[in-house]
Amino acid sequence: MSQFNAALLTRQHHFPVWFHNYTGIKPPEYWHILYDLLLREDRDQLIVEIGAGYGDVSALLRWMEFRHLTCVERDNSLVSYIEDKISQVCHTKVDVINASYPTKLDFTPDILIQVNCVYAEEIYNKDEYLDSIKETYHYNGVPKVFLFEAIDASYREPNSEFPTFVRLGFDDISSLFPLCSITSHITYQYPKNKITKVLYKICAS
Repeated sequence: MSQFNAALLTRQHHFPVWFHNYTGIKPPEYWHILYDLLLREDRDQLIVEIGAGYGDVSALLRWMEFRHLTCVERDNSLVSYIEDKISQVCHTKVDVINASYPTKLDFTPDILIQVNCVYAEEIYNKDEYLDSIKETYHYNGVPKVFLFEAIDASYREPNSEFPTFVRLGFDDISSLFPLCSITSHITYQYPKNKITKVLYKICAS
């Protein structure tokens, strides 16, 4: 996959800076964490990935042989990247829905994944942001597993892209999902990385 991404850079030059993280030999740390968290999951479960971007997590899931994957990506210009990557790297196809999530599906996902994307447009405070996460979780029926990556509350640097109300701690996640089993895993750590992020595995009881 890194070779596929590196080849894209030689042909096109409009990719964001963070895309370069997917062109080296060593994959991003959160891939290892995501892999470990999903390793023992049934490959026939229905997975929905929110904010598929350029299809790198999608390709990881296909490489892990999850058979029923639906990608939701609101940027229409990225849909072809996802489809081409899955086709050329994994030699299979993937269902891509060009929409913002939540969007109505005709099934309840067993596993819902939202990593490497923070949706907070037209949200102006923490209560609204927490409500949006709750809506995402419940919208198509409660998933068995919700893998949700958050900007961590320990990150206190000024950052207009990630205002303070989107920075969450374990207590915030616990209050959102009081009946769930929750584990947390640091995926990015400031100042080694530009920001601190934590990936939560939220399992319905």
